[in-house]
Amino acid sequence: LIVAAAMADCSERAADEAQRLVPLVEDWGAVVEEAVRQGLLPVVYRYLAGHGKGVVPQAVMNDLRMRYHGAVAGNIRLIDQLFSVMSLLQGHGIGVMPYKGPVMSSQLYGDPCLRPCCDVDFLVRMADAQRARDLLVEAGYEPEVSVGPRQEGIYLRQQCEYTLRRRNTGVAVELHWAIAQKAASFGFDAASLWDDPVGATVEGREVPTVAPAKMLLVMAIHNGAKHQWERLLWVIDFARLISRVRLPWQEVMALARRLGMRRSVVVGSILARDVAGIALPAELEEAAGAAPVAARLADHIAERRFDGGAPVGKMAP
Repeated sequence: LIVAAAMADCSERAADEAQRLVPLVEDWGAVVEEAVRQGLLPVVYRYLAGHGKGVVPQAVMNDLRMRYHGAVAGNIRLIDQLFSVMSLLQGHGIGVMPYKGPVMSSQLYGDPCLRPCCDVDFLVRMADAQRARDLLVEAGYEPEVSVGPRQEGIYLRQQCEYTLRRRNTGVAVELHWAIAQKAASFGFDAASLWDDPVGATVEGREVPTVAPAKMLLVMAIHNGAKHQWERLLWVIDFARLISRVRLPWQEVMALARRLGMRRSVVVGSILARDVAGIALPAELEEAAGAAPVAARLADHIAERRFDGGAPVGKMAP
């Protein structure tokens, strides 16, 4: 049900499956807790608020509504920080590009508050990273890691981000100059993300962000190679990007091959198909069919992460 509800606005099949499953739920408490654990409570609430009346117990809807409003309030605080940090850095001549978080929620879910977020992520150029961090410190943010002057150069080359927290609110901001630590980045050149940014609308304001084709590769690194798709939210994100955005798939797969991350993209695509229930573009379906190792890995992840008795799993065929 969680999968189907999260994908219902992207797929007629998912919408039909969600409608079929809602009356069959016996343990709504388990559904609610699993939706929270998997990072999908807001989008599940949105579906049930429109399609669960008279079927979902009122006490459950009240609980969902309370949790939903809590998640929305959290994202609104992050959105406020997003605009505040952008204004600060741009005002000092520093290029800054928000991505993931509320921006991704707006792009993939049509609402900056439907995808729970715990921090605000920004891309800055490596040459600007220290100055951007220092400006945030002056503005009341505290870095989680203190890096001495002698270690700065090594840190910038080997690491990928500065994490800072607002002293009075605890809101976390991450300044990225790379997508992952050097050893786990597949050689992905984060500077290329600045070549073709796109606009995204967040709360009525347009902000620059990463182009969808490159965001797919970023997600394959972060969600897959780094975190092994441990949250259903990340599979749903990947599936929604594939299903909602028309991409030049031959170019995307060619770039993934050059970077040595084709398998990560294929694993994510198989999970999007088999767990989230989307139909893959022909190029991805062909790549999946020609990658038995990736298919076995995706099956292992799906079984270990999303099956095994929890109220979330593969979409029914």
